[in-house]
Amino acid sequence: MTPRQRTHSRRSVGGDDDLLQWGLPGVTYKTESSRLNFPWPRAMGRRVRDVSLILLLVCFLGLLVQRSTSAHLHIGHPPGLFKNPLGHYNPKHAEDSISLSDGTPTTPDTPPDPYAANIPIDPFTAGPPQPTLESATASHPALESPTPPELKLDLEPEADFPKPKPTIEKLSMLFGDYDPVYDEAVELSIQHAERHGYSSTVLRHEILDYMWNKPALVMHRLLGELMKPNAADRIEWFWWFDSDTVVLNPSIPLEMFHPPPALDDITILVANDFNGLNFGAFGLRVCPEAVTMMAAIIAYRFYRPDASMTYHEQSAMSAILGEEMFWDSVIFVPQRWFNAYRPHATQPTAEVRSGDFLVHLAGVGGREGALKDWLQYARLTANDTISSTVSPELESAVHMFYDRFAEARGLIMEAEVALDNLGTPGEADGTYDPARELASDVVELRRLLSQDPENTDAIRLTVEDVGRGVERVNHRPDLNPPAVETPRPQGSVPMPVAA
Repeated sequence: MTPRQRTHSRRSVGGDDDLLQWGLPGVTYKTESSRLNFPWPRAMGRRVRDVSLILLLVCFLGLLVQRSTSAHLHIGHPPGLFKNPLGHYNPKHAEDSISLSDGTPTTPDTPPDPYAANIPIDPFTAGPPQPTLESATASHPALESPTPPELKLDLEPEADFPKPKPTIEKLSMLFGDYDPVYDEAVELSIQHAERHGYSSTVLRHEILDYMWNKPALVMHRLLGELMKPNAADRIEWFWWFDSDTVVLNPSIPLEMFHPPPALDDITILVANDFNGLNFGAFGLRVCPEAVTMMAAIIAYRFYRPDASMTYHEQSAMSAILGEEMFWDSVIFVPQRWFNAYRPHATQPTAEVRSGDFLVHLAGVGGREGALKDWLQYARLTANDTISSTVSPELESAVHMFYDRFAEARGLIMEAEVALDNLGTPGEADGTYDPARELASDVVELRRLLSQDPENTDAIRLTVEDVGRGVERVNHRPDLNPPAVETPRPQGSVPMPVAA
């Protein structure tokens, strides 16, 4: 046997070999010294050492990864962390508790700070370095004035939100050959309606002949609204504007011209010009009486065929509103409110001024050229302070007008109660009859309020006459009949209105 190691796979006998009860594969021994050598345990030791080093390396790398992740959570979140597919922060995917850099715990509803995400992480320390303000801004200029990210909310589409029901609808008509100038004027009116939440209807084809389409369209829309069973769903006011009107101050709402609740029996708001009634701009309350009024206007030329129709449907409307049955339903308001004319074209109180609602080019020669000029003026002054705000003087004038009107209407009601208590005035027999005079003054005051409300002097004197008549009818002995009849001015006196 040589001194070289050899491998036995059988049981060993004699001497030190008796220590082995069974032969082990791979076991060698040296016969010279009878000392056994076990290479298999040494191989196992090397393998255990290698595995231990690998496990240690894995643990170390895991520690680095854990520290890096912890550092990120400590100061912010890297791109894509805790975000949904739309790119918005989603707290549902965050952990239950995250510590900020100052140690303050946060909840999932608190997004991490996105501005510190670029601070370098030291993997060999217990956390991220705490730089000073100077060092941070020096290495990261973007930290000098961080801009918060734009907040984006996943809201429902705007169309899903209910919009308030319009209470006003603007009406107009434009048909025949296309004219871009008139079309722009109508479009400007529609833009005013959209700005204030009104609806608009523009008649684009003829229903009746010529200008009779105006009352026909108004009647059609009136019936359409009154057919709605729920009054809350109806339009409350219609406003008509001819296609030769140009809106100059779109900030003025039409509600400003509506009568106060105390005058809820007023059906129509119109204005006179130097020729009488102008039907180019008016407001109409949606009510059954408005249907009666429009029906009478449409039928007027048929049951009054001999009547003068110089201005077509405008002449019919003037005649209908002049009848006593409609006196308490109409108010002729100052023309400048919503039907002003060009400067130097009519009486001064009707001329348009800066800040007025619109200009109406009624009866103007070369109207298309004038429309171009006023449309250009409207574009140039669209952003002016005067043309983009409501004039306080105009608001004050409207309130004063209706206050004076309501006061006179209240006096009329008081006089009518006094006359009802007294009975029917007697026939004229040459003697003074205070009841008969009071009844005459009441009729005159009603006519003035309806047909000529800008005649302030005549209204004031008639109000005084009615007041004295009520006192006499109520049997006040301290008042005597006037010795001389108080003269009333003739014609219309300009009403002082705001510039």
